[in-house]
Formats: sequence, structure tokens, C-alpha cells
Amino acid sequence: MSNDTDFKLEFSCPSREQLEHLLWYLNFKKERCDRWQRRGYDGLRARVGTKSNAAVVAWGFSLEDEIKVSSSGRATIKATAWANQNSRNVHISGENGEIADLRERFTFLTIDGTYKDEYGNRGDV
Repeated sequence: MSNDTDFKLEFSCPSREQLEHLLWYLNFKKERCDRWQRRGYDGLRARVGTKSNAAVVAWGFSLEDEIKVSSSGRATIKATAWANQNSRNVHISGENGEIADLRERFTFLTIDGTYKDEYGNRGDV
């Protein structure tokens, strides 16, 4: 499967415990999305709010193994995120995408990063 858009991200939280909670949440959401995908497109179409199978997104996060903790206790981990089969990538970067969801749920979280898509578009998260 080709990746339409790749995101190079850095998640940063005030403490290691908060970052570990964020990572648990990311894994939970990914497992849930995988279950929807195994059941077929109907659940994913409802989730994304689209009527077309072509607009359904496969997405995920690949996290580095190491959490870095600064002398102040701030914890950071780098990640690569991707979204397939949708030029708008609503599951990652859209108004209701995963990044918006993370920022709303984890108000202490800082997300920095960039993205590039197969059309040559680049930007900041």
C-alpha cells in the first residue's frame, strides 16, 4: 500500500506519565481503526463521513522506541504518521482528524512536525 501523505511528528508532554498515556491512546485508536477496516468499509465510511470507498483512509503512527526526558522532566517522542487513499487525509490532519483530536483531549500536549504528500505538497502540522 502506498502512503499518500507522511507526517514527521514530535509529541511532547510535561511528564513521562502523560506521554505514556498519550501513547496508550494512540495504540487504542489504531487498534479500533484496524477492527473497522477488517469489518469492511461501512464502519470507516461512517467514521470519516464519506460515501465513497475511495475516500476511506488507512492511517497509523510509527513511534520511536525511546522516550527522551529533559532535565525539566518534559518527555518527548518522535513519530511518523501516515494516511493513505485520501488527498485530504481527514484521519490525520483534517479539522476532525487525529491531530485535532489529540490536541483537544490532551491540552498539555505539544505537537510539532511537517508533512509531505505524493503531489509534492508540504507544510507544517
